[in-house]
Amino acid sequence: MSRSIKFEVDGKAVEFANRYSKTRNGFAHESVMYVGEDYGRVSEARCTYLNRTWEGYTYQSAMSTAVRNKIDCLKEAAIDEYKSVSGRKRLSQAQKDEAIAMFAIEMPFYEKVAQAVEKGPNHREDESMLKMASMVASLGDIMAGDTEKEKNDWKKRMLSTVPGIDFPEDFDSLPEGERKKRLDAAISNTKQPSQ
Repeated sequence: MSRSIKFEVDGKAVEFANRYSKTRNGFAHESVMYVGEDYGRVSEARCTYLNRTWEGYTYQSAMSTAVRNKIDCLKEAAIDEYKSVSGRKRLSQAQKDEAIAMFAIEMPFYEKVAQAVEKGPNHREDESMLKMASMVASLGDIMAGDTEKEKNDWKKRMLSTVPGIDFPEDFDSLPEGERKKRLDAAISNTKQPSQ
């Protein structure tokens, strides 16, 4: 079983060719990272599991490891280049940091790729779904009825449509004023610009 996951980072196409395979004791996820229009192979990784993964989405750990492998290679190459230029065999941590800053010019791009992998391929869709549900929930003050309870029930019902939003079991037993305060805070948080 395989799955391709694509991102766009700083105008460059980044694709991860992911593959599932069985192992003797469980299974493995393998990920190969390709970057650019011609999709040149950049890095790869393999993660093995016994039972199940604890990831935000399938193949996230293998993809993240592939990006981290590339970042580590860039750091190592930068340090080697610094040693070659300076004629030194050993470097202090400050010199290593200086070497990385000077020679690992692609590293900021791959840090952004790592952030994109962390957020996931559906980050923008999830965010817009949350904003839409929050917008409809905020209409509860106008459309939902005359009582505070009806308005709060409307807001909660609209926010509950977004995957990943769960309310505590005792939320409905809170006083209506407290429920309103919490629901309004959740709605206003979605209006903040995303980073």
